[in-house]
Amino acid sequence: MGEKRAGKGPIIIKIPLAKYLRQIAKDWITPYVTKTYGGQVWISDENPGKCFADEGLNYIEFNESDIFYKLPKEVHQHIDLETGCHKSLPVILKEIKQKESSELERIDPK
Repeated sequence: MGEKRAGKGPIIIKIPLAKYLRQIAKDWITPYVTKTYGGQVWISDENPGKCFADEGLNYIEFNESDIFYKLPKEVHQHIDLETGCHKSLPVILKEIKQKESSELERIDPK
């Protein structure tokens, strides 16, 4: 059994979002991120099928995907993705980089 740390909560590790997403999908050819109509966000190793609102708000057809993971809210809240849609991971990483650059410019204008 693991030891409990008296008076302390869980250990939290901070890692840049882009690095986290790249690490998950490092051996995948073209990973995709999909957001269901219910708001869940998944990353998969292949282009997913469709999301269906009428079959359950969080239903996705993953088609040929062998690997797919549900991303925690702490991660996907920083990804701009409409419900029922998907984007390739390279597109999302580019958007994250642009967001980080504009945030840095806002904080430290030159």
